[in-house]
Amino acid sequence: MASPLAAWMWADPRRAVACLVLGGYVGVSFAVRNLYPFSVFDMYSSIRTSASRIVARDGRGQLAEVQRFEAWSCGGPVDTSPAKCGAPGSYFYVPYLDEEAAGYVAGHAGAGGTPVEVVRRIWWLDQPGAPRTTDCVLQQCTAVRR
Repeated sequence: MASPLAAWMWADPRRAVACLVLGGYVGVSFAVRNLYPFSVFDMYSSIRTSASRIVARDGRGQLAEVQRFEAWSCGGPVDTSPAKCGAPGSYFYVPYLDEEAAGYVAGHAGAGGTPVEVVRRIWWLDQPGAPRTTDCVLQQCTAVRR
């Protein structure tokens, strides 16, 4: 005798197909981990104790996205390797966002302007209350604010 849940699912063919598709997606996702378009959504699997972002810091100490500047002039490429700001794995970062920020700086080169530092801002979320922050300078540059 079929269970009430199985009877409910198979009563409507669309519901049955939807359940099979969902089950297939979950199964393939666990087999391939994170291979687009499949994902096991690792970002939700643990509590993060840190977060980071590559940003620009002007002469007044104000932070802004690197996209808020143009005509970048730097002494070299922006090094986004995590080891530059601490032991690998000591803080969370998103590699494609880091590369996107570094690519923007490289792709919008120019004559420069006022001094700007490209920094990795790390927020430490390991204690209650406001997070403490650390800024790690990745490159000294000049740029023009948009």
